[in-house]
Amino acid sequence: MSRDTSVRSVARHNRRLHHPERALSAIQAKVRTESSETQGGGELTHSRTTPWLLLVMVEGAGWVEPALPEETRKNVGLYQQTEKLEEAEGLDPVAETVQGAVKAVIRPGRLKDVLSGTWLGHPVHPLLVSAPIGAWLSATLLDLTGGHESEKAADRLVGAGVLAALPTAASGAADWSDTLAGERRIGLVHALGNYAAVALMGASWVARRRGRRSLGVGLSLTGDVVVGAAGYLGGHLAYNQGVGVDTTAFETGPEEWTAVASEVNVLEGEPSGVDVDGVRLVLIRRDGELFALAARCTHRGGPLDEGTLEDGCIVCPWHKSAFRIDDGSVVRGPAVTPQPAYEVRAVDGMIEVRRREPKGLRTAAV
Repeated sequence: MSRDTSVRSVARHNRRLHHPERALSAIQAKVRTESSETQGGGELTHSRTTPWLLLVMVEGAGWVEPALPEETRKNVGLYQQTEKLEEAEGLDPVAETVQGAVKAVIRPGRLKDVLSGTWLGHPVHPLLVSAPIGAWLSATLLDLTGGHESEKAADRLVGAGVLAALPTAASGAADWSDTLAGERRIGLVHALGNYAAVALMGASWVARRRGRRSLGVGLSLTGDVVVGAAGYLGGHLAYNQGVGVDTTAFETGPEEWTAVASEVNVLEGEPSGVDVDGVRLVLIRRDGELFALAARCTHRGGPLDEGTLEDGCIVCPWHKSAFRIDDGSVVRGPAVTPQPAYEVRAVDGMIEVRRREPKGLRTAAV
């Protein structure tokens, strides 16, 4: 009997007895025994057997399976297929052409800042997607359960969702225009899926208006499925590839004053990059005053220590986001999140820095 089967049998036996605490104890004992057998009687170490200590989590009388080990997770169908899509270089010619067209329309400046969410301090695309999806799902609920009297309301919701999808698509295009490689490929398919869903919903609205209700409902149901699949790819972009996430979210930096450079090496008006505690910083001297910011641009990770200074701001060399050097606030997008700013001082010819109050995630182990 395999380890997986034997441990699960212990859990099932104790579950039938309604003693979840006994199940957990039995599982721990079983894993320790098998680990001793496979490791020559030594103490249980963090190995491939250890995750099965969490085979069952007890929540009252409930049971929750643990997260799959990495090697197993990568064999799960959707995830595996999405990874293959990331590597589909055949999409690159189309992606490059479309991206070039998007950049020609949505140039750096006010329009792109609005679509990116610079004014909001948060990407605007995730907020906008709730409007069309909410409208379409509400229409489907009315179609399936509302009866004849709700037909007009369902039709209006389908149309409203199509209209709401237009600014949503524009904001997504603005975000996608700054991606490369695997992120760009996934984003392309994500966008095409959403455009297909909008087309299906538009056709559904037309069919409904022409009295072909059954066809209209069928088209909108198909659109729901397509937008769900496209949404899966959108989730992969955000949660697996980090598109739209503050790229400095897990950087810590020194908590205490730490020397990072000699004063003579930081020249007036010339950004200077230094590394401290695994974090890249950019040091700036302006009118004799010293400033320190995280050198990794919060937008897409561009090197600010290779950027330029303009009107009290440092400009990212990749996408031209501009941040105030005194506090890291965003002056020009497409960045939406301020740069982490560090306290800085000069002591005995050396420049010292320490981080300001950190965000909670920056103290997490990663």
